[in-house]
Amino acid sequence: MSKRDSVVCRVILLALLTAAFAPQIVSAQQVYGSIYGTVVDPTGSAVPKVKVTITDQAKATKFEVVTNEAGNYSKDRLIPGTYTVQAEGTGFRTAVSRDIIVNVDKSSRVDFTLEVGQVTEQVEVTAAAPLLQSDRADVATTFTGDQLVNLPALDRNFMAHELLTPGTNALQWQHASSENPQGSVQIMVNGQHFNGTGFQLDGTDNQDPILGIIVINPAIDSITEAKIASQNYDAEFGYAGAGIQIVSTKSGSNALHGSAFEYLRNNSPGFASFARNPFNSAENTQVPPVKWNQFGGSVGGAVIKNKLFYFGDAQLTRRRTGSSVKTSVPTQKARDGDFGEYILAGPINVLYDPTSGDPKTGLGRKPFASNMIPKGMLSQQALNILKFVPASNAPGDPGASFRNNFVATGSEAFDSNQWDTRWDWFVNEKQSMFGRYSNASFNKS
Repeated sequence: MSKRDSVVCRVILLALLTAAFAPQIVSAQQVYGSIYGTVVDPTGSAVPKVKVTITDQAKATKFEVVTNEAGNYSKDRLIPGTYTVQAEGTGFRTAVSRDIIVNVDKSSRVDFTLEVGQVTEQVEVTAAAPLLQSDRADVATTFTGDQLVNLPALDRNFMAHELLTPGTNALQWQHASSENPQGSVQIMVNGQHFNGTGFQLDGTDNQDPILGIIVINPAIDSITEAKIASQNYDAEFGYAGAGIQIVSTKSGSNALHGSAFEYLRNNSPGFASFARNPFNSAENTQVPPVKWNQFGGSVGGAVIKNKLFYFGDAQLTRRRTGSSVKTSVPTQKARDGDFGEYILAGPINVLYDPTSGDPKTGLGRKPFASNMIPKGMLSQQALNILKFVPASNAPGDPGASFRNNFVATGSEAFDSNQWDTRWDWFVNEKQSMFGRYSNASFNKS
Protein backbone atom coordinates (compact mmCIF):
# COMPACT_ATOMS: atom_id res chain seq x y z
CA MET A 1 0.00 0.00 0.00
CA SER A 2 1.38 3.42 -0.99
CA LYS A 3 1.75 6.28 1.45
CA ARG A 4 -1.03 8.14 -0.32
CA ASP A 5 -3.41 5.16 -0.05
CA SER A 6 -2.56 4.84 3.64
CA VAL A 7 -3.45 8.47 4.25
CA VAL A 8 -6.73 8.09 2.35
CA CYS A 9 -7.63 4.98 4.39
CA ARG A 10 -6.94 6.83 7.62
CA VAL A 11 -9.12 9.74 6.56
CA ILE A 12 -11.97 7.39 5.64
CA LEU A 13 -11.62 5.49 8.94
CA LEU A 14 -11.67 8.75 10.88
CA ALA A 15 -14.78 9.87 9.01
CA LEU A 16 -16.54 6.58 9.74
CA LEU A 17 -15.66 6.74 13.43
CA THR A 18 -16.81 10.34 13.60
CA ALA A 19 -20.13 9.43 11.99
CA ALA A 20 -20.59 6.44 14.27
CA PHE A 21 -19.92 8.26 17.50
CA ALA A 22 -20.99 11.78 16.59
CA PRO A 23 -23.67 13.17 18.91
CA GLN A 24 -27.02 14.34 17.67
CA ILE A 25 -26.76 17.70 15.87
CA VAL A 26 -28.14 20.38 18.13
CA SER A 27 -29.37 23.89 17.68
CA ALA A 28 -27.15 26.59 19.17
CA GLN A 29 -29.77 28.26 21.31
CA GLN A 30 -30.87 24.97 22.89
CA VAL A 31 -27.50 24.75 24.60
CA TYR A 32 -26.04 28.22 24.60
CA GLY A 33 -26.97 31.81 25.32
CA SER A 34 -25.78 35.06 23.81
CA ILE A 35 -24.76 38.64 24.61
CA TYR A 36 -25.55 41.62 22.43
CA GLY A 37 -25.72 45.38 22.75
CA THR A 38 -25.01 48.84 21.35
CA VAL A 39 -22.04 51.13 21.94
CA VAL A 40 -22.58 54.92 21.75
CA ASP A 41 -20.63 58.06 22.64
CA PRO A 42 -21.75 60.75 25.16
CA THR A 43 -23.94 62.37 22.47
CA GLY A 44 -25.76 59.09 21.77
CA SER A 45 -24.13 58.54 18.40
CA ALA A 46 -23.11 55.02 17.41
CA VAL A 47 -19.43 54.16 17.75
CA PRO A 48 -18.20 51.67 15.12
CA LYS A 49 -15.08 49.49 15.24
CA VAL A 50 -15.10 49.19 19.03
CA LYS A 51 -13.46 46.00 20.26
CA VAL A 52 -15.77 44.17 22.66
CA THR A 53 -14.17 41.41 24.74
CA ILE A 54 -16.43 38.87 26.46
CA THR A 55 -14.74 36.79 29.18
CA ASP A 56 -16.12 33.76 31.02
CA GLN A 57 -15.31 34.52 34.65
CA ALA A 58 -15.02 30.85 35.64
CA LYS A 59 -12.95 29.59 32.70
CA ALA A 60 -11.12 32.80 31.67
CA THR A 61 -11.98 32.01 28.03
CA LYS A 62 -12.28 35.13 25.89
CA PHE A 63 -14.24 36.08 22.78
CA GLU A 64 -13.73 39.25 20.77
CA VAL A 65 -16.20 40.98 18.46
CA VAL A 66 -16.23 44.43 16.82
CA THR A 67 -19.17 46.84 16.61
CA ASN A 68 -20.61 47.53 13.17
CA GLU A 69 -21.43 50.91 11.62
CA ALA A 70 -24.55 51.14 13.76
CA GLY A 71 -22.53 50.49 16.92
CA ASN A 72 -24.11 47.08 17.43
CA TYR A 73 -22.35 43.88 18.44
CA SER A 74 -23.41 40.35 19.29
CA LYS A 75 -21.84 37.06 20.36
CA ASP A 76 -23.80 33.84 20.39
CA ARG A 77 -22.91 30.26 21.35
CA LEU A 78 -21.90 31.18 24.88
CA ILE A 79 -21.94 28.49 27.56
CA PRO A 80 -24.39 29.55 30.31
CA GLY A 81 -22.50 31.25 33.10
CA THR A 82 -21.27 34.60 34.38
CA TYR A 83 -19.32 36.90 32.07
CA THR A 84 -17.41 40.18 32.01
CA VAL A 85 -17.89 42.45 28.97
CA GLN A 86 -15.30 45.09 28.08
CA ALA A 87 -15.51 47.75 25.34
CA GLU A 88 -12.38 49.49 23.98
CA GLY A 89 -12.47 52.26 21.39
CA THR A 90 -9.86 54.73 20.17
CA GLY A 91 -10.25 58.07 21.95
CA PHE A 92 -12.49 56.64 24.66
CA ARG A 93 -12.01 55.22 28.10
CA THR A 94 -12.32 51.46 28.41
CA ALA A 95 -15.75 50.47 29.76
CA VAL A 96 -16.23 47.27 31.76
CA SER A 97 -19.47 45.58 32.82
CA ARG A 98 -19.10 42.62 35.17
CA ASP A 99 -21.27 39.75 36.41
CA ILE A 100 -23.40 39.45 33.30
CA ILE A 101 -25.54 36.33 33.57
CA VAL A 102 -25.97 34.29 30.39
CA ASN A 103 -28.84 31.83 30.44
CA VAL A 104 -29.58 28.98 28.07
CA ASP A 105 -31.82 29.93 25.14
CA LYS A 106 -31.70 33.61 26.20
CA SER A 107 -29.89 36.77 25.14
CA SER A 108 -28.40 39.24 27.62
CA ARG A 109 -28.18 42.88 26.54
CA VAL A 110 -25.16 44.95 27.57
CA ASP A 111 -25.03 48.54 26.24
CA PHE A 112 -22.15 50.99 26.69
CA THR A 113 -21.91 54.77 26.65
CA LEU A 114 -18.23 55.47 26.19
CA GLU A 115 -16.58 58.47 27.84
CA VAL A 116 -13.93 60.52 26.09
CA GLY A 117 -10.44 59.76 27.40
CA GLN A 118 -7.51 57.40 27.15
CA VAL A 119 -8.01 53.71 26.44
CA THR A 120 -5.85 52.95 29.45
CA GLU A 121 -8.46 54.60 31.69
CA GLN A 122 -11.20 52.23 32.82
CA VAL A 123 -14.80 52.92 33.72
CA GLU A 124 -16.98 50.39 35.57
CA VAL A 125 -20.48 50.10 34.15
CA THR A 126 -23.31 48.83 36.29
CA ALA A 127 -25.94 47.03 34.24
CA ALA A 128 -29.46 46.93 35.63
CA ALA A 129 -31.62 43.88 35.04
CA PRO A 130 -34.16 44.55 32.24
CA LEU A 131 -37.72 45.01 33.40
CA LEU A 132 -39.13 43.56 30.20
CA GLN A 133 -37.91 40.68 28.06
CA SER A 134 -37.40 42.05 24.57
CA ASP A 135 -35.17 39.50 22.84
CA ARG A 136 -37.84 36.81 22.49
CA ALA A 137 -41.57 36.28 22.96
CA ASP A 138 -41.69 32.96 24.80
CA VAL A 139 -43.40 32.60 28.17
CA ALA A 140 -40.96 30.69 30.33
CA THR A 141 -39.67 30.13 33.84
CA THR A 142 -35.96 29.62 34.46
CA PHE A 143 -34.42 27.94 37.50
CA THR A 144 -30.73 28.36 38.28
CA GLY A 145 -28.63 25.55 39.69
CA ASP A 146 -28.63 27.17 43.14
CA GLN A 147 -32.41 27.45 43.12
CA LEU A 148 -32.81 23.80 42.16
CA VAL A 149 -30.53 22.70 45.00
CA ASN A 150 -32.05 24.94 47.68
CA LEU A 151 -35.75 24.68 46.84
CA PRO A 152 -37.45 21.68 48.50
CA ALA A 153 -38.16 18.80 46.13
CA LEU A 154 -39.43 15.31 46.93
CA ASP A 155 -36.73 12.70 46.27
CA ARG A 156 -34.48 15.54 45.02
CA ASN A 157 -36.21 15.23 41.66
CA PHE A 158 -35.73 18.46 39.74
CA MET A 159 -38.87 17.79 37.68
CA ALA A 160 -40.95 18.69 40.75
CA HIS A 161 -39.95 22.31 40.19
CA GLU A 162 -41.85 22.35 36.92
CA LEU A 163 -45.00 22.44 39.05
CA LEU A 164 -43.94 25.90 40.26
CA THR A 165 -44.50 27.31 36.78
CA PRO A 166 -47.92 28.77 35.83
CA GLY A 167 -50.40 26.49 34.08
CA THR A 168 -48.92 23.18 35.24
CA ASN A 169 -50.65 20.31 36.99
CA ALA A 170 -49.44 16.81 37.89
CA LEU A 171 -51.53 13.86 36.77
CA GLN A 172 -53.29 11.87 39.48
CA TRP A 173 -51.63 8.74 38.14
CA GLN A 174 -47.96 8.26 37.37
CA HIS A 175 -46.03 5.58 35.50
CA ALA A 176 -44.92 2.77 37.80
CA SER A 177 -41.27 2.58 38.78
CA SER A 178 -41.00 -0.71 36.89
CA GLU A 179 -41.23 1.23 33.59
CA ASN A 180 -40.15 4.62 34.93
CA PRO A 181 -37.27 3.97 37.38
CA GLN A 182 -35.69 7.31 36.47
CA GLY A 183 -38.59 9.09 38.23
CA SER A 184 -40.10 11.16 35.41
CA VAL A 185 -43.18 13.12 36.49
CA GLN A 186 -46.21 13.30 34.19
CA ILE A 187 -47.22 16.97 34.15
CA MET A 188 -49.90 18.67 32.07
CA VAL A 189 -49.02 22.14 30.79
CA ASN A 190 -51.94 24.48 30.07
CA GLY A 191 -54.32 21.51 30.06
CA GLN A 192 -52.48 19.66 27.29
CA HIS A 193 -51.65 15.96 27.39
CA PHE A 194 -48.48 15.24 29.35
CA ASN A 195 -46.66 13.68 26.39
CA GLY A 196 -47.03 16.98 24.56
CA THR A 197 -44.22 18.36 26.71
CA GLY A 198 -40.79 17.97 25.13
CA PHE A 199 -37.51 17.45 26.96
CA GLN A 200 -34.08 18.69 25.91
CA LEU A 201 -30.81 17.90 27.71
CA ASP A 202 -27.75 19.82 26.52
CA GLY A 203 -29.49 20.39 23.20
CA THR A 204 -30.41 16.76 22.48
CA ASP A 205 -33.82 15.14 22.56
CA ASN A 206 -34.44 13.55 25.97
CA GLN A 207 -37.97 12.20 25.55
CA ASP A 208 -39.11 8.58 25.45
CA PRO A 209 -40.91 8.20 22.09
CA ILE A 210 -43.34 5.62 23.48
CA LEU A 211 -44.16 6.75 27.02
CA GLY A 212 -43.58 10.46 26.38
CA ILE A 213 -41.56 10.85 29.59
CA ILE A 214 -38.02 12.02 30.29
CA VAL A 215 -35.27 9.48 29.55
CA ILE A 216 -32.28 10.84 31.49
CA ASN A 217 -33.38 12.48 34.73
CA PRO A 218 -30.21 14.33 35.73
CA ALA A 219 -29.22 14.75 39.37
CA ILE A 220 -29.88 18.22 40.75
CA ASP A 221 -26.17 18.73 41.47
CA SER A 222 -25.36 18.32 37.78
CA ILE A 223 -27.73 21.01 36.48
CA THR A 224 -26.62 24.56 35.87
CA GLU A 225 -30.01 25.72 34.62
CA ALA A 226 -33.49 24.46 33.78
CA LYS A 227 -35.95 26.40 31.64
CA ILE A 228 -39.62 25.54 31.17
CA ALA A 229 -41.32 27.34 28.27
CA SER A 230 -45.09 27.01 27.92
CA GLN A 231 -46.02 29.47 25.16
CA ASN A 232 -44.59 31.18 22.06
CA TYR A 233 -41.33 29.23 22.08
CA ASP A 234 -39.20 28.91 18.96
CA ALA A 235 -40.38 26.89 15.97
CA GLU A 236 -37.46 24.48 16.41
CA PHE A 237 -39.44 23.04 19.34
CA GLY A 238 -42.58 22.63 17.22
CA TYR A 239 -42.80 18.93 18.02
CA ALA A 240 -43.70 19.87 21.62
CA GLY A 241 -47.33 20.96 21.57
CA ALA A 242 -47.71 21.66 25.29
CA GLY A 243 -44.34 23.00 26.46
CA ILE A 244 -40.62 22.43 26.35
CA GLN A 245 -38.20 21.74 29.19
CA ILE A 246 -34.60 22.74 28.42
CA VAL A 247 -31.87 21.59 30.81
CA SER A 248 -28.18 22.45 30.70
CA THR A 249 -25.58 20.55 32.72
CA LYS A 250 -22.66 22.05 34.62
CA SER A 251 -19.15 22.32 33.29
CA GLY A 252 -15.78 22.64 34.97
CA SER A 253 -13.81 25.82 35.62
CA ASN A 254 -10.24 26.87 36.36
CA ALA A 255 -10.95 26.60 40.09
CA LEU A 256 -11.45 23.15 41.63
CA HIS A 257 -14.94 22.93 43.07
CA GLY A 258 -17.20 20.16 44.30
CA SER A 259 -20.05 19.13 46.56
CA ALA A 260 -21.21 16.20 48.66
CA PHE A 261 -24.60 15.33 50.10
CA GLU A 262 -26.59 12.70 51.91
CA TYR A 263 -30.32 12.67 52.60
CA LEU A 264 -31.78 10.04 54.92
CA ARG A 265 -35.40 9.28 55.81
CA ASN A 266 -36.71 6.31 57.79
CA ASN A 267 -39.46 5.34 60.20
CA SER A 268 -37.30 3.77 62.87
CA PRO A 269 -34.90 5.23 65.44
CA GLY A 270 -31.23 4.93 64.70
CA PHE A 271 -29.85 3.17 61.66
CA ALA A 272 -31.52 -0.22 61.52
CA SER A 273 -30.64 -3.06 59.18
CA PHE A 274 -31.85 -2.89 55.58
CA ALA A 275 -32.86 -6.58 55.69
CA ARG A 276 -36.19 -7.39 54.06
CA ASN A 277 -38.89 -9.80 55.22
CA PRO A 278 -40.99 -10.50 52.12
CA PHE A 279 -43.42 -12.92 53.76
CA ASN A 280 -44.63 -11.93 57.20
CA SER A 281 -46.39 -14.59 59.18
CA ALA A 282 -49.78 -13.91 60.77
CA GLU A 283 -48.06 -13.33 64.13
CA ASN A 284 -45.51 -10.94 62.63
CA THR A 285 -47.55 -7.75 62.31
CA GLN A 286 -44.90 -5.06 62.77
CA VAL A 287 -44.91 -2.04 60.48
CA PRO A 288 -42.62 -2.71 57.49
CA PRO A 289 -39.45 -0.62 57.54
CA VAL A 290 -39.20 2.55 55.47
CA LYS A 291 -35.65 3.58 54.67
CA TRP A 292 -34.64 6.11 52.03
CA ASN A 293 -31.00 7.02 51.65
CA GLN A 294 -29.71 9.20 48.84
CA PHE A 295 -26.10 10.28 48.67
CA GLY A 296 -23.47 11.42 46.21
CA GLY A 297 -21.45 14.39 45.11
CA SER A 298 -19.81 16.27 42.27
CA VAL A 299 -16.42 17.63 41.31
CA GLY A 300 -15.21 19.93 38.54
CA GLY A 301 -12.00 21.64 37.49
CA ALA A 302 -9.49 22.13 34.71
CA VAL A 303 -7.09 19.66 33.13
CA ILE A 304 -5.48 22.44 31.10
CA LYS A 305 -6.06 25.93 32.48
CA ASN A 306 -8.23 28.09 30.23
CA LYS A 307 -8.54 25.19 27.75
CA LEU A 308 -9.78 21.81 28.91
CA PHE A 309 -12.36 21.44 31.71
CA TYR A 310 -14.10 18.49 33.35
CA PHE A 311 -17.13 17.95 35.57
CA GLY A 312 -18.52 14.75 37.08
CA ASP A 313 -21.29 13.83 39.48
CA ALA A 314 -22.78 10.72 41.04
CA GLN A 315 -26.02 10.05 42.85
CA LEU A 316 -26.88 6.74 44.55
CA THR A 317 -30.23 5.81 46.06
CA ARG A 318 -31.02 2.99 48.48
CA ARG A 319 -34.72 2.75 49.25
CA ARG A 320 -36.69 0.23 51.29
CA THR A 321 -40.41 0.88 51.58
CA GLY A 322 -43.31 -1.08 52.98
CA SER A 323 -45.07 -3.16 50.36
CA SER A 324 -47.99 -5.56 50.16
CA VAL A 325 -49.02 -8.07 47.55
CA LYS A 326 -52.22 -9.97 46.84
CA THR A 327 -51.77 -12.86 44.45
CA SER A 328 -52.74 -16.44 43.72
CA VAL A 329 -51.01 -19.61 44.89
CA PRO A 330 -51.99 -23.28 44.44
CA THR A 331 -54.53 -24.50 46.95
CA GLN A 332 -53.87 -27.62 49.00
CA LYS A 333 -56.20 -29.63 46.78
CA ALA A 334 -54.29 -28.45 43.70
CA ARG A 335 -51.02 -29.51 45.30
CA ASP A 336 -52.52 -33.02 45.64
CA GLY A 337 -53.61 -33.02 41.98
CA ASP A 338 -57.28 -32.11 42.51
CA PHE A 339 -58.17 -29.20 40.20
CA GLY A 340 -61.92 -29.77 40.41
CA GLU A 341 -62.58 -26.29 41.80
CA TYR A 342 -60.72 -24.71 38.89
CA ILE A 343 -63.09 -26.14 36.28
CA LEU A 344 -65.98 -24.37 37.95
CA ALA A 345 -64.47 -21.06 36.80
CA GLY A 346 -64.72 -22.02 33.12
CA PRO A 347 -63.84 -24.60 30.48
CA ILE A 348 -60.46 -22.94 29.89
CA ASN A 349 -59.23 -24.61 33.08
CA VAL A 350 -59.97 -28.17 31.90
CA LEU A 351 -56.90 -30.43 32.20
CA TYR A 352 -56.23 -33.11 29.54
CA ASP A 353 -54.31 -36.38 29.80
CA PRO A 354 -51.05 -35.77 27.85
CA THR A 355 -50.66 -39.53 27.25
CA SER A 356 -53.89 -39.73 25.25
CA GLY A 357 -54.61 -38.63 21.67
CA ASP A 358 -52.13 -37.75 18.96
CA PRO A 359 -48.76 -36.98 20.61
CA LYS A 360 -47.84 -34.57 17.77
CA THR A 361 -51.03 -32.54 17.31
CA GLY A 362 -52.77 -33.19 20.63
CA LEU A 363 -55.98 -34.09 18.84
CA GLY A 364 -58.15 -36.66 20.57
CA ARG A 365 -56.81 -36.04 24.05
CA LYS A 366 -59.18 -36.92 26.88
CA PRO A 367 -59.84 -34.72 29.92
CA PHE A 368 -58.98 -36.01 33.36
CA ALA A 369 -62.00 -37.26 35.24
CA SER A 370 -63.28 -34.54 37.59
CA ASN A 371 -60.22 -32.50 36.55
CA MET A 372 -58.04 -34.61 38.87
CA ILE A 373 -54.48 -35.68 38.00
CA PRO A 374 -53.67 -39.16 39.33
CA LYS A 375 -50.97 -38.99 41.99
CA GLY A 376 -48.76 -41.31 39.97
CA MET A 377 -48.65 -38.77 37.15
CA LEU A 378 -47.64 -35.78 39.27
CA SER A 379 -44.21 -34.45 38.38
CA GLN A 380 -41.75 -34.89 41.23
CA GLN A 381 -39.85 -31.83 40.01
CA ALA A 382 -43.03 -29.75 40.21
CA LEU A 383 -43.76 -31.06 43.71
CA ASN A 384 -40.27 -30.06 44.83
CA ILE A 385 -40.73 -26.56 43.40
CA LEU A 386 -44.08 -26.21 45.18
CA LYS A 387 -42.27 -26.57 48.48
CA PHE A 388 -40.87 -23.07 47.93
CA VAL A 389 -44.31 -21.58 47.21
CA PRO A 390 -46.15 -20.41 50.35
CA ALA A 391 -49.53 -21.89 51.19
CA SER A 392 -52.67 -19.79 50.79
CA ASN A 393 -53.53 -17.58 53.78
CA ALA A 394 -56.66 -15.81 52.48
CA PRO A 395 -60.15 -17.07 51.49
CA GLY A 396 -59.78 -16.00 47.84
CA ASP A 397 -62.47 -14.67 45.56
CA PRO A 398 -66.12 -15.75 46.05
CA GLY A 399 -66.72 -18.91 44.02
CA ALA A 400 -63.04 -19.14 43.11
CA SER A 401 -60.97 -19.70 46.22
CA PHE A 402 -57.86 -20.32 44.11
CA ARG A 403 -57.76 -16.67 43.03
CA ASN A 404 -56.23 -13.90 45.18
CA ASN A 405 -55.81 -16.34 48.04
CA PHE A 406 -52.45 -15.10 49.31
CA VAL A 407 -51.60 -11.80 50.99
CA ALA A 408 -48.12 -10.79 52.13
CA THR A 409 -46.43 -7.68 53.39
CA GLY A 410 -42.78 -6.84 53.46
CA SER A 411 -40.29 -4.33 52.18
CA GLU A 412 -39.71 -3.41 48.56
CA ALA A 413 -36.12 -2.69 47.60
CA PHE A 414 -35.12 -0.11 45.02
CA ASP A 415 -31.48 0.72 44.26
CA SER A 416 -30.22 3.18 41.68
CA ASN A 417 -26.77 4.34 40.63
CA GLN A 418 -26.44 7.24 38.24
CA TRP A 419 -23.51 9.36 37.18
CA ASP A 420 -22.54 11.90 34.55
CA THR A 421 -19.30 13.25 33.19
CA ARG A 422 -18.81 16.27 30.97
CA TRP A 423 -15.74 17.62 29.17
CA ASP A 424 -15.42 21.12 27.67
CA TRP A 425 -12.61 21.97 25.27
CA PHE A 426 -11.94 25.57 24.30
CA VAL A 427 -9.79 25.22 21.18
CA ASN A 428 -9.77 28.88 20.26
CA GLU A 429 -12.11 31.83 19.97
CA LYS A 430 -13.90 30.29 16.99
CA GLN A 431 -13.81 26.63 17.96
CA SER A 432 -15.04 24.99 21.14
CA MET A 433 -16.78 21.74 21.91
CA PHE A 434 -18.15 19.71 24.79
CA GLY A 435 -19.35 16.18 25.36
CA ARG A 436 -21.37 14.54 28.12
CA TYR A 437 -21.86 10.90 29.05
CA SER A 438 -24.67 9.79 31.37
CA ASN A 439 -25.15 6.36 32.91
CA ALA A 440 -27.89 5.02 35.17
CA SER A 441 -28.67 1.53 36.49
CA PHE A 442 -31.69 0.45 38.51
CA ASN A 443 -32.56 -2.64 40.53
CA LYS A 444 -35.99 -3.29 42.01
CA SER A 445 -36.99 -6.34 44.02
